[in-house]
Amino acid sequence: MRVAILTPTPVEHCAILALLPDSTEKMLGGDRYRIGRFQGRHHLLEIITQEAGSKNENIALATERVIKNFQPTVVILAGVAGGVKDVSIGDVMVGTKYYGYEFGKVTPDGFATRPQSGYYSKELLTLAQSVAGNWEWRSRAKNTLAKVVFGAIAAGNKVVAATDSDAYRLLKQTYNDTTAIEMEAVGFGQAMLSYPAIRFLNVRGISDLLDGKSKSDGSQELAAQNMAGFVFELLYQLDVSQFKIMGNMGVKELSKEIIELVANRGKPAKVEPTSSLSTRQ
Repeated sequence: MRVAILTPTPVEHCAILALLPDSTEKMLGGDRYRIGRFQGRHHLLEIITQEAGSKNENIALATERVIKNFQPTVVILAGVAGGVKDVSIGDVMVGTKYYGYEFGKVTPDGFATRPQSGYYSKELLTLAQSVAGNWEWRSRAKNTLAKVVFGAIAAGNKVVAATDSDAYRLLKQTYNDTTAIEMEAVGFGQAMLSYPAIRFLNVRGISDLLDGKSKSDGSQELAAQNMAGFVFELLYQLDVSQFKIMGNMGVKELSKEIIELVANRGKPAKVEPTSSLSTRQ
């Protein structure tokens, strides 16, 4: 089974690769990937990683290309983010939904928001909640005091550096459940809309807070290491047989249906007797 992990920057990619020993480089269609194997509890995973660049448009393009090149079952956007509320530096943030807060229209009365928004895959969120509820992931991370927080992620193409900025006031006014902010979530989410069968998730380490960014020097590495630890524990626990496909049918149920169809191929169809009430006169 294949899992793609996209990271915006080198520090995030290095944190992922540190937990993926013996990966090899592969060039495909002008893109550079690192590929390795990871033994999970339920599956041997082929992990495809890429340092895809920051900003929404870069991640959207990278998402399309990695899906075209490798057809993964799961795609994870893994990086760091700025904390807005209810988080501390080093915490792990799992996105439940995303906002593209810069989308809108300038009117005579001011800026009218027209957000691009969406949700992450339910099965992966359920798994992430299970992983967050135990201590195993911390053995892969660097900060045993870090916690895991679930919430909305807002994304734009500018760095929001303070709570006295126009962007922050917009977040508080219109997207006040935002827990973290970064520059890739909406591009990732919009790209994944074209692939409903592929599960996707956004996991972030909190590297700084909106106030006091100058106090967060050196925290990107810590945040990235904690994020990577959580991601790999999630992959270790991953069981794709729990995914629902074709409505509410799981992988195991679908396999049973396929086996029965193959076994019955070539057998004459059973004809039910026709009721006299439905017989044409």
